[in-house]
Amino acid sequence: MKTTTTKKTLATVGAAGVAALIALSSVAHARNANYTELQGAETDIAAAIAIAQGAAPGKVMEAELESEDGQLVWEIKVIGEDNVRTKLELDAGTGEIIEQESKQKKGKGKDKGKRMKTAMDSDAIGIDQAIEIASGQTDGLVVEAELERKRGGNAVWEIEMVGADNNTTEIEIDAKSGDIL
Repeated sequence: MKTTTTKKTLATVGAAGVAALIALSSVAHARNANYTELQGAETDIAAAIAIAQGAAPGKVMEAELESEDGQLVWEIKVIGEDNVRTKLELDAGTGEIIEQESKQKKGKGKDKGKRMKTAMDSDAIGIDQAIEIASGQTDGLVVEAELERKRGGNAVWEIEMVGADNNTTEIEIDAKSGDIL
């Protein structure tokens, strides 16, 4: 009896592990896709951000190009004035909103959201400006832009780009000064 339960548990854990690996490889595909495949995304990061802000007004904290079931999708995260977090998925080919989910954060998550929003409001550069700064440093397509808090509380934009040579470059930009770190 105990052996059967152990086998079922191992099978469940194994299946969950395989599902997680498949999901990770799907997301990683957009990062590791070749430059030509990424150019197939008719909707670039700037257009995806504009579409997301039209549907969910607020500050964009993250935009990431992912591959889901072979389809390029932009995932955009927005924090609204009322601290509501909205996650949108857009078809990178058409710009159509595939999914939109909003949540009012409570507890520690709510505090983190308020701290990030405060960092964005206090003379911080926005995602558009961070992308522009990064794009001036290297040629390539922006596949991810995310606002992160580093030790010491400094907010930093992390911009990931894929070049024509298929190499990935990550650029960190101080969200307050716009300086490249």
